Amino acid sequence: MKATRVILIVAAVLLMASQALAFDGNRKGLVLGFGLGAAPLLKGTEGNPAEDFERSGLVVNLMAGYAFNENDVVLLIQDAAIYSQTAYREALDGSLVAWDDRDLQGFWGVGYRRYFAPAGRSMFVTAALGIEGADDDWGMPSGLGILVGSGYEITRHIELYASFATGKIDYGEGEDTFSQIVFSLTGVLY
Repeated sequence: MKATRVILIVAAVLLMASQALAFDGNRKGLVLGFGLGAAPLLKGTEGNPAEDFERSGLVVNLMAGYAFNENDVVLLIQDAAIYSQTAYREALDGSLVAWDDRDLQGFWGVGYRRYFAPAGRSMFVTAALGIEGADDDWGMPSGLGILVGSGYEITRHIELYASFATGKIDYGEGEDTFSQIVFSLTGVLY
C-alpha cells in the first residue's frame, strides 16, 4: 500500500514537472491551439439531382503537434465550419415541411507549419493532407483533401490564420468536390 502511494506521488511529481516544461514559451516541443473564426465561403455539391451551393458559417479550428525547433512544426489540424440551412422533407401527406438544419463541413489532417521567425511576431505557412468531410442527414461522407494556409503570429500565443481546403467526397453515386476558406483568431500554447 505504501509502495503504491509512493509510486503514484513520484509519477504525479514527474508529470507536473514535464507539463511545466512543455509550455515554457519557446515554440520547441508540444504545441496546442484553439481558434474561432468565420468561413465566408463553403462550396460544394449536394442533393439528387446534384446542385451547387455556397454558404458561410462559424469555424472552430484545433491543432496539436510537435515543434522540432522554433520554425518547424508537425501538426494534427482540424478546421470545421458549422452552418445553418433550411432543409425540406416530404411529409406523409405529400406536403413539404421546412426546418432549420445545422450541418458541418471540415478538414481533418496531418500537416507541416513553417514559421519564418522565432516565437513572437512571425509569418507562417501551413500545408496538410487529410480528409475533407461534410455532414449530412445520412452520415459524414468524406474523401481525400488538402489544406494550404498562412498566417501571422501577432504576439506570443495569438495568431491570425487563413486557410483554403478542398477535397473530393464519394457518395457512392458519384463524386462531389467540397471547398472552404477559413479565417480565424487562434490561441496557441507552446
